[in-house]
Formats: sequence, C-alpha cells, structure tokens
Amino acid sequence: MKFYYPYLGYKEQCKRIPIAFPPQHQPVQPGMEYLMLPRPIFDNPDYIGSCKLEKGCPNYRG
Repeated sequence: MKFYYPYLGYKEQCKRIPIAFPPQHQPVQPGMEYLMLPRPIFDNPDYIGSCKLEKGCPNYRG
C-alpha cells in the first residue's frame, strides 16, 4: 500500500541563518579540555542548588 502526496510546488527558504554557536564537532578528540574549541561549559555560576545539605533546610537529615 503506497501513499501518494499531491504535488504542491516548491518551498523557498531563506539560506541566511544566524549562527549563535561555533561548530560543535572536533576534528579529533584532544583528550584535554583546554585544547577544545569551543571550550566546554560544565559549570553554571548562576545555578542555585536545592539546599538539601544545609542545616537550616527542612530536608536536612544529619
């Protein structure tokens, strides 16, 4: 059973797309993060934790 779609014409798309990030693929795996371009982001300074380990928090059990 084959489904055939009617011919509707062509769809033109703009080819100029802004690039927010550089390419994320490395030509080889360097093995060291300081050699990678772009540099990896592994820590967010604005992150607020859940405070489960603080004594003033109601979830603290220690």
